[in-house]
Amino acid sequence: MKKIIISCLSIVLINSLMTTISVEAAETKLTSVAVPITTGLQGSNNAAKDFYLELPNGVSSSSVKTNTLKYSGSNEKNNLSLENGKIKITLKGVANQKYIKEVQGYRGSFEERYYTQIYNSIWLYSDGRRWQINQYDEKKDSMVTDDKAATDGYPSKNPPTSVVTAGPYQDKEYLKWYNGSKTEVIDTNDVIQSTIKPQIFKKSSYAQDPKFKNGRIILNYTIPAGVPWDPEDNTGLTGKAEGRRYKAFTEYYYTADAKVTTYSYGGTVSFEYGLPDEA
Repeated sequence: MKKIIISCLSIVLINSLMTTISVEAAETKLTSVAVPITTGLQGSNNAAKDFYLELPNGVSSSSVKTNTLKYSGSNEKNNLSLENGKIKITLKGVANQKYIKEVQGYRGSFEERYYTQIYNSIWLYSDGRRWQINQYDEKKDSMVTDDKAATDGYPSKNPPTSVVTAGPYQDKEYLKWYNGSKTEVIDTNDVIQSTIKPQIFKKSSYAQDPKFKNGRIILNYTIPAGVPWDPEDNTGLTGKAEGRRYKAFTEYYYTADAKVTTYSYGGTVSFEYGLPDEA
């Protein structure tokens, strides 16, 4: 009889223990949220990134078992915590490199090209018979002056027909790089400097194709026919003397190759949370 009573008590205790374990197991539940898949981020500021993840519906921040927070994915985790009712996770980006040919360099903003107005200073001497031609010498990389006799009547109305050269310095102020659109900006540090080339977009119709040499834009054009000019400051000149600025322009931008590092993110955060008492 005693054996029967002990066996019955043992069964009751085992059932009670199993019920307790079952209740405890049912008090928490495992769930997860996804880190948004993000790819192609450029720039060193994207080498690490914070994500704030919303909790699933029905899960309160107070019910989250913070010691069970776990990240799974390809990124390296720097920090994982609960902050202001959201899961905050800091990840290092998975780095990938790609080689991009012919990114475009503009002046500060997309398709804002460099514009250079150039001119040659041409002077008629007071005798009305000779013209002083001031121009850039490509071989000497400096300005030179030549005197040429007038070929029209007296006093001369126009300088003799001459090919003149202007050589202003190239402009690279506010140079900013893009890959085909204003939204895809290329970091200057990613541009391969040895591949940078200027590209002519537009020029004066009467000018020859410009050259880029000695850090300058070298532009040849023939004066005087069809070339616009502005008067120089002729204050103090005597006789027939006068000065003119024969003008031309060029518009250009730059291209180069770039080795760009991009960063990507993804993965999931899993955790346990407590169920309401009534569950």
